[in-house]
Amino acid sequence: MKFDVPIKTTPEQLWKALTEAPEITKWYAPEARVVPGQGGSIWLSWGAGCEGEAKIEVWEPGKCLRTAAPMAVEYSILSENGQVILRLVQSGFSPDANFEEEYQSTFAGWTTMFKALQHSLERHPGTSAVTVSVAGPSGLPQLEAFQRISALLPESAVAVEGHPPGYGGFVLQDQNDSYFAVFCEGRKKTAVTLMCVLYGPARDQADEFKCLLGKMLLQ
Repeated sequence: MKFDVPIKTTPEQLWKALTEAPEITKWYAPEARVVPGQGGSIWLSWGAGCEGEAKIEVWEPGKCLRTAAPMAVEYSILSENGQVILRLVQSGFSPDANFEEEYQSTFAGWTTMFKALQHSLERHPGTSAVTVSVAGPSGLPQLEAFQRISALLPESAVAVEGHPPGYGGFVLQDQNDSYFAVFCEGRKKTAVTLMCVLYGPARDQADEFKCLLGKMLLQ
């Protein structure tokens, strides 16, 4: 799987977003720990039971980061025609899994994460943030679960284009341009993850937002 994502930023800022724990939590996972350098590690968590750690195999600041399984990915930072491009290559899909379903789910997940990364770097560079998330099963089919969650958002929420079906990103204009991401995974059994990145003054409402996300998940 390969992605090329153009981002209006600098190679230095993009490198920080990939390798510094406080920056990783602005777009990827609510919790992160990094032991920098080759042989180090990156630990990510979306809550109890949904966490993992990967060893760093390649560490070339401003250029390339590669981690080993279970998160076997390689990030390359490129500059082309005055643009900064993040290239991601992921391999190592489970041989005993439904390849098509796993591939589509991974593709959709990365697409949604990268939209959050673009928002963070392009509209909130250097801004402190807090990320809250909740996850749980839904008794609804994937698309119906997504539509139910979307209908609960305020009218001021602006949808971000370019997401696969069942996934989405929304800019919360009334909350200091904060970012709300929805992941509805699975066809027969839907697993829903809701993630909200709160920027600047909106950070003070983190506990309130986590409760709100929990209520949305239950409706």
